[in-house]
Amino acid sequence: MTNPLLVDTPAAWIETVLANFNSFLLDHAAAEKKASGMAISMLSHYPDRIELVAAMADLAVEELTASSAHRLGVDLGDRIGIFGAQGPHLFETPRTA
Repeated sequence: MTNPLLVDTPAAWIETVLANFNSFLLDHAAAEKKASGMAISMLSHYPDRIELVAAMADLAVEELTASSAHRLGVDLGDRIGIFGAQGPHLFETPRTA
């Protein structure tokens, strides 16, 4: 398998992610949400550190804006061709009858 990523990555990791792509993206989205929460916590704990407040505010917004996990998934999925003609439906839960 050709490595579709921008950095050297073990083939076993790539195979595991591709086999569980939706879970990978949901986990990444949860990590972004946690990072945003930690950034907000830091800026509220250190209001006197102006540069830190500005950096943490920027980080919090970046982590919560337009779901970068979704963008990552779409970009990666397009690059490795895992999406069918209907495109990515990364966060949809399959319906049961």
